[in-house]
Amino acid sequence: MSLVQRLFPELQTLSRLSDPFESEFKSLRQLSQLPAIDVKETKEAFVVHADVPGFAREEIDISLNGPVLALKGNKEKKEEKKDETQHIQERIQSSFYRSITLPETFAPENVKASLKDGILEITIPKNAVTKKITIS
Repeated sequence: MSLVQRLFPELQTLSRLSDPFESEFKSLRQLSQLPAIDVKETKEAFVVHADVPGFAREEIDISLNGPVLALKGNKEKKEEKKDETQHIQERIQSSFYRSITLPETFAPENVKASLKDGILEITIPKNAVTKKITIS
């Protein structure tokens, strides 16, 4: 128990009573954890950028099922050590799921992904068999 809690135990009770919307704000905070994404198309590929700050490579799963690109992330809650007292805990377990439907003109076997500075970049090459047909 912290010194403040020992000297002023009524503050702990008061803080719990003064925030009746804590659970509502917590669920809003979780909604805001969906990664922001950008999708652009170049002559050679579709490129997806997703903001995933704080997620490690092994905490992110990317899958391509038909034309649907799915991004999943899961960050587990860190266990508290027995000799520590947690005063504020905002960095909790978090997860996200985003999916994007791509046009059918891509080559799924050559998809590449990289993670740098909290930005996930996925490059999906276009299918080489797509060609323009001239009407004669």
